[in-house]
Amino acid sequence: MKKVVLWFLFIIVAAGGFIAYKAHSSGSKTDSGKTTASHATGFDKSQHSLKDAGSLWVVVNKTRQLQPASYVPKNLVVPNIPLRSNITDTEKYVRADMAPSLEKMVEDANAQGVHFNLQSGYRSYQFQVDLYNSYVAAQGKSLADSQSARPG
Repeated sequence: MKKVVLWFLFIIVAAGGFIAYKAHSSGSKTDSGKTTASHATGFDKSQHSLKDAGSLWVVVNKTRQLQPASYVPKNLVVPNIPLRSNITDTEKYVRADMAPSLEKMVEDANAQGVHFNLQSGYRSYQFQVDLYNSYVAAQGKSLADSQSARPG
């Protein structure tokens, strides 16, 4: 189940990045209806930071923690998609700037017979600490590290 959640989160991040890239690189229409490229060189890697906690492209994983750990997005919303049946109040939230892309992805998947639900969105640092510690207590540190991300 944890692997499914991790894959779902990966898909959300990948879809958000792809949609941001497509929106950025699709260009704009001129008065004559022709499309002009946004950048002659293509994808602009410097458009968003990979380190800034508030960036759409921030990279966070087991070896690269979010800084600062106390960061809380200011634009959290509950997306209009199915939610895990026992989801906590805070885990229902995702960033408002990615919610429309997530909703579209879930809608398109549904049309193809694939059904997603939100397993977990935003988790505070303290929630992550408590969850990780509960896995360590129940499974031991080695197994917990192989199945769960450390806080941050």
